[in-house]
Formats: sequence, C-alpha cells, structure tokens
Amino acid sequence: MPLVPDKERFQSFVPLAHSMPAVIRDDATERRILLSDEFSRDTVARALRLPFHAGIEATDMATFEGEASLVPSAEESLFLSLTTVSAYAIDLSSQFCAALGERIEISSAVRDGIETVLHECVVNAIVHGNLEVNGVEASTIEGLSAITSEIDRRIGAGLWNSRRLRVALHWDSTMI
Repeated sequence: MPLVPDKERFQSFVPLAHSMPAVIRDDATERRILLSDEFSRDTVARALRLPFHAGIEATDMATFEGEASLVPSAEESLFLSLTTVSAYAIDLSSQFCAALGERIEISSAVRDGIETVLHECVVNAIVHGNLEVNGVEASTIEGLSAITSEIDRRIGAGLWNSRRLRVALHWDSTMI
C-alpha cells in the first residue's frame, strides 16, 4: 500500500512546518492523512479537520508507512498516531471531539461524555502504559506530587519517548 503525496488533491492545503498531506489508496478506499515529523496542537487540529481523517507523527518513512497501514479505511473514523511526548503535551480529547462535531451532530452532553472518557483513556495509556508509572501513591498530596515528578522525569529522560499512542474514533448511525 504505497504512501502517495497528493498536492493536487489538497490544493487548498497550507503547509504547517514539517508536515505534508498524503493519500493511501487501495481497491475501494482512500485514506487522507496528514504526515508530520512534529505534532503540535495546530498540527493535530489540522490532521483531524476535513479533508483529512488521520494524522501520523514520525521522523522516518518506515514509521509513516507502518502507522499508515493502521489507519481505518472507513470515512466514519478519526485516527492519530503520535509520540508519547506529543500526546502528553496536547489535549487530544478536545481535538477529537471538535473534529467529530464537524462531521456529525452530537449533543453537548454526549460530547462532554466522549471527551471525558477519551481523556481518561489517553492519560491512562500515557502514564500507566507508555511511561509505566504506578499510580498507587496518588492517594495523598505527597504521593500525587511524587507521581507528577516521575512523569516529568520520564518525559524528560527520553527513554520512553519512542513509544507511540494511537487513538481511533469510529462512528455510525447507532454508536460512537
């Protein structure tokens, strides 16, 4: 499945620093992806905004291609693949909900519920999954402070930074 930069299709695309549009085509589907070697809040917003439905952060083509193979083929989906550091720094849940709101009508109560659940999932994946920080000590202020310091230390140390976070959101007429 080749990765095809498609400048003609994205004529209105205004490049952000370090990013380019691409399209993956196979038999019946087309996946519009924003590729970037550095994700910021603006890059994530652009990746989830039409005409795109996915964003991949990577510094080499092998990672781009590997992650691109995971992008859902359905139009009714949003997908991001990014580094632990970027995921920790960006409010992904509000970005996903804003993009979902551009595509389908949802009540504010449903949107708030999705945002809360997605935020909890992302934080747990980063802290307990990618950074392997145990949250047992969080029952006291001192324990919470120690956990926060450990998260900051691990983010700064870079040992866990190559780990990725993938977030996918799918919907149809009956579910999100």
